Amino acid sequence: MKMPQHRQCLQGICRLCGVERSIEKGRRPIQKEKLSANIVAALGISVAGDIQDVHPPFVCKVCEGKLKRWWVQVKHKKMKASCYITPVTFERSSCDTCCMFTGDAQEELSMADVEVAAKDVGLVTWQGPGCLQIMKMSTSTCRPAVYLTIFPNSRWDLVISGVCIAREDHAWLEFGESLSQEDVRRMLKDISSKYVCVGNQDFPALVEAEKGGNGQIPVNITLQDSYVEGTIRHRKCRFLIQEEGRCTVCRVHRSDLMAKTSKIKSKSNQAISASSSMPNKHMTKKQLKDKVTLLQTQRRTLKRRVNVLQDKVSDMLHKECVDLSREQDEALREAVVTSNDEMEGILRPNSYSSM
Repeated sequence: MKMPQHRQCLQGICRLCGVERSIEKGRRPIQKEKLSANIVAALGISVAGDIQDVHPPFVCKVCEGKLKRWWVQVKHKKMKASCYITPVTFERSSCDTCCMFTGDAQEELSMADVEVAAKDVGLVTWQGPGCLQIMKMSTSTCRPAVYLTIFPNSRWDLVISGVCIAREDHAWLEFGESLSQEDVRRMLKDISSKYVCVGNQDFPALVEAEKGGNGQIPVNITLQDSYVEGTIRHRKCRFLIQEEGRCTVCRVHRSDLMAKTSKIKSKSNQAISASSSMPNKHMTKKQLKDKVTLLQTQRRTLKRRVNVLQDKVSDMLHKECVDLSREQDEALREAVVTSNDEMEGILRPNSYSSM
């Protein structure tokens, strides 16, 4: 029968977010009953009324952590405590693994109807092999800014300004893994009526400073953002917003980028000497060029000084030296050898004179 097989499929799905990650290797799965009080308080969902073979039995570690953080905020009397979990409805769901439908039969998603609905709200569509792609064009670049891909099994992917949007990372997405006709209509309305956050594109000097030694493009400017398609975005960017411009998250992050830009400018204006102990990896390109120029100048100066000193030593030797004949040289050597023992007694050992 398919029911035991479907029951096995539900084991790995989280009861709250619907992501298949509730069973991890080396960890005991978290029973939803243990968190029932917090689930009711935070989300208004009573797991006591769940139906077997329709609702999953476990909760993933991520949702457990979000519930715990919410409870800590509530205990500290934070009025704006948020749980950041978008619960999934399981009454109308299907299992692709065992091809079994649970609950009431949901309305079948028609690609033709979706394409018509997208065109009605001014979006561009493209029918590909096994998917329908819906695009929203950018008014500034005349290129697609939003890609919504819908598959025949009602699954979907959303890419905004080069960033793949994941439901578990972006709590503002209110749609499950599968879309109904009503979900598609609401999503298309959101995409067509809202603006795309422009991020922070006006920091070219900051991007240039973060490039690698061989000109590699950075993937992020700070630990809280990402650099995609020439735009710096905060990792919690809202992407689709009501008014044209930046979302609140990217607007707040802008102050951090300005502070870093000011720090880099002051650092680039700092004079660097050839004997500077600052590591090269912490210098700007201009400072590295200045240091190389100073080192080359010092090298040429030292070579000139060496040549001058060699000429002076040669002149001194030429003026103060006396040329001896062969007989005189032999007599001098013999005298030195004969008086060697006497000289060792007079001169200190290892002194310059004894050598």
